[in-house]
Amino acid sequence: MLLLLMLLAIVILIVLITWIKLNPFISLIVTSIGVGLAAGMPLFSSKNAPSVIDSVKNGLGSTLGFLAIVLGLGTMLGKMMAESGGAERIAKTLIASFGERNVHWAMMVVAFFVGIPVFFQVGFVLLIPLVFTIAVETGMSLVTVGIPLVAGLSIVHGLVPRIPPPWRRSASTGLM
Repeated sequence: MLLLLMLLAIVILIVLITWIKLNPFISLIVTSIGVGLAAGMPLFSSKNAPSVIDSVKNGLGSTLGFLAIVLGLGTMLGKMMAESGGAERIAKTLIASFGERNVHWAMMVVAFFVGIPVFFQVGFVLLIPLVFTIAVETGMSLVTVGIPLVAGLSIVHGLVPRIPPPWRRSASTGLM
């Protein structure tokens, strides 16, 4: 029954976004609350069961909390890199080293090495100012410069095994 409810919720979500043209964020909230109510959860807090509102709040809070920190700090770092001239200096060095015709290979190599210590989304937010700068310097389209960036980060994210960060290591892993 719950699986059928989820399939129905996905259809309703798609209809709200595509046909009714409701904002996707609001559509997701409305659909989430509807699924919770249809599954039998109480709307507000009670002693016996978690409420729909609390579940939506906790789910969104944990997801958006992580994304907000990554995007906020990455955007600030990218803006500082662009304003200080660092992105332009890196772009000129890459163009001089690889040649203007091979800038896409330079972006892939840079993305590969930047992607080793950080996750995909962090690397993307950090390197996107570089994509804009190189596109302006070379006159290439953003897609021509951006796709190799995404490819390099994707390769690292998918193929390089990750180790737990220092704050998650424990004595049981033997890494401490």
